[in-house]
Amino acid sequence: MKRIMLLLAVVVMYVSMYAIDKRAEKFVGKYDVAYEAKNLLENSPEEFWRVAIDNNKRFAKFEKAIKKDGGAQKEAKEKWQELPRLYPQYDESIVESKQAYCDSLLQAMGISGLRLDCNLYVIDTDAIDLYTMLTDNGFAICLTEGLLSMKGINNDIVMGFVAHEFVHGAYRHYLQKLFEDAKKSRRDNLVAAMVVVGTVGAAVAADALLPEANDNGNIYYFEGDKNITINNPEPTPMKYAFAFSPDQVLEADLVAFRFLENMGCSGAYLDGLKILSPVYNAYASSEVVPITKRINFITYMEKYPGLGLD
Repeated sequence: MKRIMLLLAVVVMYVSMYAIDKRAEKFVGKYDVAYEAKNLLENSPEEFWRVAIDNNKRFAKFEKAIKKDGGAQKEAKEKWQELPRLYPQYDESIVESKQAYCDSLLQAMGISGLRLDCNLYVIDTDAIDLYTMLTDNGFAICLTEGLLSMKGINNDIVMGFVAHEFVHGAYRHYLQKLFEDAKKSRRDNLVAAMVVVGTVGAAVAADALLPEANDNGNIYYFEGDKNITINNPEPTPMKYAFAFSPDQVLEADLVAFRFLENMGCSGAYLDGLKILSPVYNAYASSEVVPITKRINFITYMEKYPGLGLD
C-alpha cells in the first residue's frame, strides 16, 4: 500500500511539474521578445530595444486596435487621460544630485537614443519602491533611495529594475490594461443582458456575472497610507502605482531578463528579485504577482536558456 501511495505521489508531482512547464512554455511563446532581438550581438542595448519593440506583433496589433473609434477604445483613452501624471519640474521629492547618474544609466541602457519620452528619477524616501508614472508627453521611471541603498544592489541589478519598468512604459501597459478591461466589461454586460432576456431564473445567473460591489477591478492606482513599507515607520506619501495585470508583470520580467542577457549579466535579474523578496513578501496581499512566483519563473528561464528561441 505504501508503495502505491508513493508511486501516486511521484506521478502527481510529475504531472504537476509537467503542467507548470507547459504553462511557462506557453507564456514565453506568447510574450517573449522576437527571435531577432535574442540573437543580436552581445551588448547592443539600443538595438535590442528597437528590435524588441518593432517586432512585437501583439503590441502592433494593440496599437492598430486602439486607434479605432469604438466604445472600448474611447473608455480606455478617457481613463488613461485621467491617470495621475508626474511633473518632474515641480516635484520636490526628486533627488537632483542623482540626475546625472540617472541620465548616464539610460544612456548606457540604450534608452536615451530611442524616440520615446522616457526619464529616470531617484525619489527622496527611505521606502523601498520602483514604479513607472505617466508624464505630460511620455513616462518616467522612479527608483527610491531606499531601494538603491539595499544590501546587494549593484549597477547590473538596477539596470534590470529599470528595464522592467521601461517595458511597462514602452509597451503602453497602462493603456493596454485599460483597453482590455473595457472590452471585458462590455462582454460581461452583453452576456448578462442576454441571460436576463431569458427566464426569471436566468436573471439570477446574470447577477452572478456582474462584479461585486466591492470589486476593485477598476482601481488602477493608489497613494499615501495605502502603500505599505517595512523600513519607514512614517513614510513620505508615495507616488501613484498602477495595478498592471499579472501577465504584464511577468512580461516585463521576461523582457528585462532578455535585455540583461544581451548585456551579458542575465543572472543579475534573479538576484534583484531575491533582494526585493523580503520587502514584497511583507505586503504580498497587495502584489498582483507574488514575488516567489516571479523568482520561480526567472529561475525556470535560467534553467532552460533556449526556451522560446525556435
